[in-house]
Amino acid sequence: DVAFDRLKIEQAIRRCCAECLQDVSVDLIIEELMRNIYDGIPTKDLERALILAAVALMERDPAYDVLAA
Repeated sequence: DVAFDRLKIEQAIRRCCAECLQDVSVDLIIEELMRNIYDGIPTKDLERALILAAVALMERDPAYDVLAA
C-alpha cells in the first residue's frame, strides 16, 4: 500500500479550482475528503471521494460544483 500525499491532493484541488479559488475553501474540501479516505486507497476511489466531498459542500456554495464536475 502507498500512503496518499496530502500536498499532492491539495495541489490538484487548487488546479481544479483555479477559476473559483476565491469562492471555495481548499481546507474545507480536504477536511471533508479526509473523512472518506485512508492510506492505500486506490486512485479511482480517491477521485470518487473527492467528488463526493465537493458535492457535500455544494449546499454551502454552488462554486464547489466546479470541482465536482
